Amino acid sequence: MALATFTGNLGFHEVKRLSLLCFLLCSGLIYSQPDTTFMDQLRSGLVNLPVDSQITELIHYSRNFRSTDSSKSLWVARYAVQLGASAKPEKLSNALLSLGHAHKTISHYDSAIYYYRQVLDLEKEGAPNKNRGNALMGLGSAYAWSGYYEKGITYYQHAADHYKKEGDNISVGKVYTNIGNIYNDSFLHQHSKALEYYQHSLTLFRKEGFPAGNVLLNMAYALKSLHMPDSALMCLREIDSGSVRPYDYVPIKTYAFIIEGDIYADKKEYARSLQLYDKADSMMLGRSMVDQKLLNGKSRAWAYYYSGAYEQAVKTGEEMLSLMDETGNTGEKAAVLQVVGKAYESLGKPMQALSYMNRYIELYGELSKSEALKQVRDLEAQYRMREKDAEIELLHLNNRLAAQQLATRQANQNTLLALIGFLLLGAGTGFYYYRRHIRLKQALLNSEISNLKSRIKALVTQNPEHLDLNLDDINAKLQTPLTPREFEVLQAALSDRNNREIAEQIHVSVNTVKFHLKNIYEKLGVSNRREVVSFVMDK
Repeated sequence: MALATFTGNLGFHEVKRLSLLCFLLCSGLIYSQPDTTFMDQLRSGLVNLPVDSQITELIHYSRNFRSTDSSKSLWVARYAVQLGASAKPEKLSNALLSLGHAHKTISHYDSAIYYYRQVLDLEKEGAPNKNRGNALMGLGSAYAWSGYYEKGITYYQHAADHYKKEGDNISVGKVYTNIGNIYNDSFLHQHSKALEYYQHSLTLFRKEGFPAGNVLLNMAYALKSLHMPDSALMCLREIDSGSVRPYDYVPIKTYAFIIEGDIYADKKEYARSLQLYDKADSMMLGRSMVDQKLLNGKSRAWAYYYSGAYEQAVKTGEEMLSLMDETGNTGEKAAVLQVVGKAYESLGKPMQALSYMNRYIELYGELSKSEALKQVRDLEAQYRMREKDAEIELLHLNNRLAAQQLATRQANQNTLLALIGFLLLGAGTGFYYYRRHIRLKQALLNSEISNLKSRIKALVTQNPEHLDLNLDDINAKLQTPLTPREFEVLQAALSDRNNREIAEQIHVSVNTVKFHLKNIYEKLGVSNRREVVSFVMDK
């Protein structure tokens, strides 16, 4: 009650800032606690500076810590927001944007979205809209990285519209690149559409003289996925020191060598692909770059295996597994375990092969279970959002009904006695149909929620991987039978994996997976994965 009395004496903006501080306090209890020694040293080093200068320095520190110590980045940004709550709206806007970036870096997407929205809301308090574009881009990336691809694209489009009005072609190009990345890398796999956005970005960057190496790299990957290796190679060979910003050159050129090596591996030119993997290794010499080293090592191990150099495949694979143990990065572990197991099998060492294949199967099972649980959590989140939307909708309807009732009473007071009966009859009829509309809408919402609950229950109790599929049974119903490899791809597709995940599972390229899927669709007489599932269930 005391708090209500206190807030009642505050203006709208003061209450808004107080609620922001409360949110910071509550979220601080959830995330890891800061290094108090570090924070004390930081505060003491800044205490003599004006508050605005302290906020500027803290934002700078938070940005630098993002790539080295995400916890420090988060807590430094939080401290900047605490100071910004009593500063000018412009400084608070900068601090909120920094905190949103820090949360996004450690995959706290819900919190990132909250702070980006706060940046947009601050425009109502008079903050300059110079952060509007960055906040919209932050919302686009946060939604896309959390799986809400369409919502992410929508916010990216808003950001592009904002930058167009500002005449900022470079930022428009960056936005188009991000949209292209969604179409290129997410489950959408709409590589042709991705290429359209990359081409727009490339045109804008070249017009402004801005380095376009990152766009060329992404275009190469899309062209490779579209079975256009020669065009992909042309893009990769355009990437040089003149097309890339100096601090981006090493990582981008490293990825370029790896993709080029994969293209030649798809062509079965393993000697040439290994030369390119060597070039990638030389680029990473003396640098951490763990993700790139693991990706390159995995590709090299498979190139050795397919070229018959089984001992080299084992050596490379075991080196990668050691690096994973050192760094805790296990992104490529399943594929590496599999190639080492297969190489030992080809070397006539069944015990070692069995050991690695058992580890592969165990890890693969854990990954599948984790993916299924993620889908369940996503559906549960959708269900909760639907329930919340239903509650809000009912509240709005009740408020509107109350407002109508009040308006009716006020009108009745000023109406002639001769018309009272007629007006009451009309109000009663309108009330009846309005209430009927509310009941029908509530029934529809309840039906949608019930359907969503059924989907969650079905996902928990059923798994397409448990379908008892038999190649001979399926081929008996087809004019043109499936090959064993196509049947293996079909089983993987039924488990809701995307093309890249299927390629890693059966150790082929993404292009080969797409080729097999095309043949499967033709033989089954279907045009997409949903129809494949229907065909299998019907048969």
